[in-house]
Amino acid sequence: MKRLALTLLLCLAGLPATAQVFPSENGTPIIDDAGLIPDADEARLISELARVKTDTGAEVWVVTLINTTLYTGGEDVAAYAALLFAELGLTEVPAGKAAMLLVFAEDRELRIEVGQAYSTDQAAVIVSDLILPAFREEQFAQGITAGVQGMIGQLVSPVPAAAEPVAAAEPDAAPAAGGGGNALYWVLGVIAAGVAGIVAMVRRSAARLAATPCTACGKTGLTRASVVLVAATEKSAGQGETRTTCPHCGHVDAVPYAIARKDRPDGPDKAAPKAKGGKDAGGGGGASGSW
Repeated sequence: MKRLALTLLLCLAGLPATAQVFPSENGTPIIDDAGLIPDADEARLISELARVKTDTGAEVWVVTLINTTLYTGGEDVAAYAALLFAELGLTEVPAGKAAMLLVFAEDRELRIEVGQAYSTDQAAVIVSDLILPAFREEQFAQGITAGVQGMIGQLVSPVPAAAEPVAAAEPDAAPAAGGGGNALYWVLGVIAAGVAGIVAMVRRSAARLAATPCTACGKTGLTRASVVLVAATEKSAGQGETRTTCPHCGHVDAVPYAIARKDRPDGPDKAAPKAKGGKDAGGGGGASGSW
C-alpha cells in the first residue's frame, strides 16, 4: 500500500497552498507517492542503490509525486527540488556525492538534482537521452530505471575514457647544480605515493567483494567486471553491464547501466532538444525536463 501521507495530502487538496509539503520518508531511497514503479522494480532499485551507497558513499534517491499543486506551494520545480534535496539530508552527504530524480506525474515535469560532486551538464544528458524518451511513451518504470542506471553509471561511477597515448618527452639538459635533481625525486615520490594509495583502495574494494557470499551457493570469492554491450554513438546512448561472478558455481548477477551518447566533434548536437540544466545558488544544481 502507498503511504498514509499521500491520503492526508489528497484530503487537503482543496485548500489553498501556502507552504511547501514534503513527502514522508519510508527508510529507503525510493519514495513512489505517484505509484509509477511496480513493487518488483522498486525492490531491485532499492537493493542497487544500497549497494552504490556501500561501495561509493554516494546517495541516489528517486521521488515520484502526483502533482505540483499538492507539494510545491507555488514554487517552480527546480526551486522545490532544491528544497526537497535539503529536506532529505542530501545536501549533507560528504563531498556533495548525492543525486535525486524527482517526477511530478500529472504535471509531466521532472528534475535531476545533484550535489557539488556531479555535473549538471551530464544530468541534462541523462534527462534528455535516457528518461524523456520512455516517459513520452508512458513507460514510466522503464524511464525511471534507465535514469537511475544513468545516474549511477554516468554521475556516480562514470566509465573512464581511454587514455591518450603520451609522446615520449625530449631529454632535458643536465640539471643545474643546487637541487634540480632533488626536486625531480620529490615529484616522483608524490606520484608514487598517489599510485600506491589508489592501488590500496582498489585492493580493499576487491577484498570486500571477495568476502561477500554468493547469492546462489553461499561461497565467497566473487569477482566484478564492467562489460560494454552496446557502444555509445553520436546518435544514441550505449548500454553496459556490471557483472558479479561466482567462480565456484558460475552464477552471475548483472546490473545494467547506461552510457551517454558521444558529443559530435564540433560540440553537442544543437538541433536536438535538450533538458535545461544549471547550478543553484546553494552550490548544487540539476537539470529539468518535461514530456
